[in-house]
Amino acid sequence: MAAFEREGLTLFIDFNCLPTYLAVDGVCRLLDETGVEERWVPLVKLPGNTSRGTGATDPLAAYKNRRAGAKRRFAERELQRNCERMGISREQGARDIDSSTAALGLLWLHEIQAKRDQFRAYVKSVFLAVYRKPESVEDLDTVVKKLDQCGVVTDGFREASVDEYLAKLQAVQEEIAELGIFESPAYIYEGECFQGRQHLPLLGWLMSGRNGLPPV
Repeated sequence: MAAFEREGLTLFIDFNCLPTYLAVDGVCRLLDETGVEERWVPLVKLPGNTSRGTGATDPLAAYKNRRAGAKRRFAERELQRNCERMGISREQGARDIDSSTAALGLLWLHEIQAKRDQFRAYVKSVFLAVYRKPESVEDLDTVVKKLDQCGVVTDGFREASVDEYLAKLQAVQEEIAELGIFESPAYIYEGECFQGRQHLPLLGWLMSGRNGLPPV
């Protein structure tokens, strides 16, 4: 898990992120077209993350409040657009979960050296459960069911120490933070880091051999 800069494309994904779900099909098509190897790495951000308020004595308080308001309005418009693209309701798209348990399932796939198709099936199944057919992927039983449905051996996963796996997950998050990655989806390709779904066209150009002019 630590070798984030090996050959191929490393994808950092948070299951609590609608733009990441929106990017999954496109990046899978890109990987199939280019034959580039892939690694799916869990990026976890706890739900309900809010920015700190500004103090009454802060001379920039009014500016910061206007800026925060503008960011909230932009986020709301982006949420509405993404929900329309996905054909889901705003309530579905705004769902806020703790993705830690689902991330443990992704770590288990690495542990047993699962096949590419099993990784993809698990990732898509979890996102489906979060945003389209709501299930509690915060529950370990649901994650085990998702792994079973992907044809993954789960003997040992349920019996493993949750604290031990959470420690592994924390270690991975610390490594990701050291790379300066805080946004999902994020990618590392040929030693370069890209954060955000908007970089997929550029990644496609890079992964296809840099033919022609790069996308702007």
